Amino acid sequence: AGTQCSLVLTSVLQRAVKTADALLAESGLEGFERRADWRLNERHAGMMQGRTWPEVKAAYGRDLARMYRRSWDQAPPPVPAGSEDDPHSDARYATCSGPLPRSEAMGDLARRVEPVWRDDIAPRLQAGENVLVVAHAMSLRVLARPVEGMTEPGLPEWKMASAVPRCYSLDRSLRPVHVTILGDDEDAIDE
Repeated sequence: AGTQCSLVLTSVLQRAVKTADALLAESGLEGFERRADWRLNERHAGMMQGRTWPEVKAAYGRDLARMYRRSWDQAPPPVPAGSEDDPHSDARYATCSGPLPRSEAMGDLARRVEPVWRDDIAPRLQAGENVLVVAHAMSLRVLARPVEGMTEPGLPEWKMASAVPRCYSLDRSLRPVHVTILGDDEDAIDE
């Protein structure tokens, strides 16, 4: 028998769903509920969506581009309504409740992701269950904010490296007792 896990959460984006599929196929996890939640999607970068950093700098200038990329409260210009990058135009979001973003600042992302912790993950953990979350760098860093006790605007100092899982062992008050990075620690260092 494999490790017990009561809930596997992913974003609705293909790369998270496929990563979860591969992980679950190899892990021996069993007996879990699986759910995709759009609130775990990566931050919507508005008009910067899908552009390379050089393209963004050329479009907005280095200072404005950097501000849009890191700002807690200033979102990049939104994508046009009905465009390919507008989630309102995507069938995956047809049944979603709540406002769908066409651009987000980091604070917007936090307001979208943190309720997943409060409403879906924390109650399961308090009941002694295990939860696996497969999502994206920024949404996972935001998800770690309440776990790490962060209340002020900002993200944890560490960087989420691709395909390098971060595993939290929590006490009864859901505070980290131990954090394990399952991969090369150098990949997870914030530069």
